[in-house]
Amino acid sequence: MPRESDGLATSGVEGVVAIGAVRGVNDRWARLVEAFQPTEYELVILGKHYLDEMMEVDFCYRCYGVSGSSEWRTPAFASPRLETIAHALGEEKFQAAIAKRLAEWHQKFEDADREEQLLEPCTKCGAKRSLCDLERADEASGLCGACVPDPAAALGPCASCGQPRGIAGSAYTGDLCWDCASERVAPCAQCGGKRLLSHQDRALCDECLRATVPPCKYCGAKRYPWSTEKDHGYCSNCTW
Repeated sequence: MPRESDGLATSGVEGVVAIGAVRGVNDRWARLVEAFQPTEYELVILGKHYLDEMMEVDFCYRCYGVSGSSEWRTPAFASPRLETIAHALGEEKFQAAIAKRLAEWHQKFEDADREEQLLEPCTKCGAKRSLCDLERADEASGLCGACVPDPAAALGPCASCGQPRGIAGSAYTGDLCWDCASERVAPCAQCGGKRLLSHQDRALCDECLRATVPPCKYCGAKRYPWSTEKDHGYCSNCTW
């Protein structure tokens, strides 16, 4: 991997879950290809790609307050990668090549600032609203994020154990909480093992489901049935 990937490895449990995995940053697609020498045109394409990656993270945080493990790894990799490309091309040529794309991003941020300035204040408390508030409240409600009612409160307690119900999964747990609904899931119709609660009506557990699909043609990884629409035979790590 390039030196820009140093310190950006995923966390989690190996072979079970990887937290902060970013394609081309800390996965197998980040491996260097020694036999390939890019043209200046290809370096510019890469430069614009990494610029877009960085600006997209900043823009999502600006408008929606979204951030996480992948979001900090992306610019931490892209920024020094851009410096490497600028050094290879020459600073002046690099700045000229990305000037139009950079101007487009600056305009996008200015448009977001203008949209936010035009928002009416909260109809309940009178506070100034932000674009982040629009993620938490319906625009027609005119409420700020602080005044939006907690959606979980409207669900009421679990009909079985009486504990508060959470929003996650509430669309398919009926009047039960996640734990109580999970206890009532029928066992796998094939192996009799425990099935996970899901929004999909399926009779098999994950292991038996994956056994119905041929493994990835390149790496041999197990694949899920719902990942095989217009099936090409590869897993999501090998093609995207």
